[in-house]
Amino acid sequence: MPLLRLWAPDAAAWLADHVGRYANIVFGLMKMASFFCALKYRQMLIPEDERHHWPLWRAWLHPTKIRLLPWR
Repeated sequence: MPLLRLWAPDAAAWLADHVGRYANIVFGLMKMASFFCALKYRQMLIPEDERHHWPLWRAWLHPTKIRLLPWR
């Protein structure tokens, strides 16, 4: 980045202002996608005949021995 500041100071200033925010957005979206995948996986572990009673946002509450957090 020091060479970029010498050759194109405007580009270096733009990178300093925006790259951190964009990286935060990307990692936030990755985290949301991982939560969605974990809940979808948990819903798939519910037996087929009970699955329609457990929507995606409540699937982690299903009372079986298979849990996302095995120590609880």
